[in-house]
Amino acid sequence: MNGVLAFAKSPVTERYDLSSVRIMISAAATLRKELEDAVRLKFPNAVIGQVSLIS
Repeated sequence: MNGVLAFAKSPVTERYDLSSVRIMISAAATLRKELEDAVRLKFPNAVIGQVSLIS
């Protein structure tokens, strides 16, 4: 499981105030719309960025 998916699905994140998270970057495969929406719900103040690592 990638890190973004783990954050989105983990019930542990419900125990913490995540409102101070400002940036979340994914450098894996492109995030599906459903996953990005789930991340936005948990991290409402974060800008979500995606990095493509093409060699």
